[in-house]
Amino acid sequence: DEKDAILYFARGLDFYLVQDLTAAIDDFTQAIVADGSLWIAYYSRAVARHKQMELARADAETDSGDRKADMPTDFMADTRINDYQLVLADLNKAIDLAPDFAYAYYNRGNVLSGLKDYHAAIVSYDEAIDLEPNLAEAYYNRGLTHIFLGNNTRGVADLSKAGELGLYSAYNLIKRFAE
Repeated sequence: DEKDAILYFARGLDFYLVQDLTAAIDDFTQAIVADGSLWIAYYSRAVARHKQMELARADAETDSGDRKADMPTDFMADTRINDYQLVLADLNKAIDLAPDFAYAYYNRGNVLSGLKDYHAAIVSYDEAIDLEPNLAEAYYNRGLTHIFLGNNTRGVADLSKAGELGLYSAYNLIKRFAE
């Protein structure tokens, strides 16, 4: 049924689970076309697009350079920024439709960090933590972002909280950045 958003969404999840990200993105898009208020489809499409970007970047890093070496660096950077903007747009729409979904804010913070918009990333991590105070990953990434900005004290405090919440790898970073 072309009008059943839930069926498209469910099939998109199946495709995502088998790592057919292009088909997953297509089905999430069809779910959105069928029901523009299905916030989880926007969120899932953002996650699938981001995963696709990560895989493409890993492929580019391991590629011998034969096919990528001919592409200008600024073209690849522009493409990456455009891809991030698509992910960001989907996350923003998911947040508009489901403002109490902490993981959308957390992922938006990650995308903003990828775009090197660290202050906006911190705001998104703050919102995620306000909604989900036990989201260790949000404390961890906010801590790293504070450290990137040179605020080691706040960064270490966030890393410590992430460790308290069970993200024990944060303690290794604390040793490196504690003043």
